[in-house]
Amino acid sequence: MELPRYILLLAAGTSRRPRGGVIRQQVRSKKVYPTEKDLDSVETHKQYRWQLDTFKKWLGGIKYNGAVITDDKLLEFDRERLEEDIIEYLDKYLHEERGLRHGSINTAMAAIIHLCTINDVWLNTKRISKLGLPPNEGHKQDDAYTREQIAKLLDESDLRFKVAILLLANGMRVGALPELEIGQLEPRSFGLNGENTAPFHTQALRSS
Repeated sequence: MELPRYILLLAAGTSRRPRGGVIRQQVRSKKVYPTEKDLDSVETHKQYRWQLDTFKKWLGGIKYNGAVITDDKLLEFDRERLEEDIIEYLDKYLHEERGLRHGSINTAMAAIIHLCTINDVWLNTKRISKLGLPPNEGHKQDDAYTREQIAKLLDESDLRFKVAILLLANGMRVGALPELEIGQLEPRSFGLNGENTAPFHTQALRSS
């Protein structure tokens, strides 16, 4: 079996790089640091972990015939090869196929680069940003839902979604909903028209 050129070069003790690539030893001896390393926010870690797992699933399924890509395998990729895969994922898949905008794609890029950075795999982040990110069109300010629109959503929702809609309409962050537990709600005036809906919330949470 013919060995890859970079293996032959390493065995010969030369530091000469093959054209169009960077020599990297394919077997890592270093410890692989997970995504939560150097992240203070639990929510940021969860987001980065999800973004990274989504990238690896795409990479294995689309680019490498269904291969399972783990963190350590990803870090063994040739640097330029990995950069090209990241750019294709950001530009072709997230932007063109899924239609995501600059902010969402930038978060995906940050998660991938973070894993590489904390594990001493240095990428050309400026090049990835230039070729992988769409133009930043700025933040589009969404209009607030009217009472009539919220009422229509409530009419067409089951009990579980009514609870979620009322909580969000009264100021709860979307990211806080999955962490909500029974007993955390207190009786108070909470409905669209000021009525006390606390018993309704408790019943919905117990049935979830």
